[in-house]
Amino acid sequence: MSKPTRTASELSKLLQARFAALPGMGGTALATQLVRVVGIEGDGEGGPTWMMRSTVPPSAWRPDVARVLKQLQLQYDLDCDG
Repeated sequence: MSKPTRTASELSKLLQARFAALPGMGGTALATQLVRVVGIEGDGEGGPTWMMRSTVPPSAWRPDVARVLKQLQLQYDLDCDG
């Protein structure tokens, strides 16, 4: 079963909105400007077709940030035509 698609811009905005809603994340760089969505080759079995690039070092990430990213990857595919 295919997932709904969103453009890279739409996915970035969804990520930023969800990051901003996390406790203590409102106004942070990750929640405001440092999110870029890029396409990756999917595995053909429902795996992610996109990932997030950010200038925030992974050492500064929190488990709830990673959870938001994974949830959206499972929910949406990247619309490469949009």
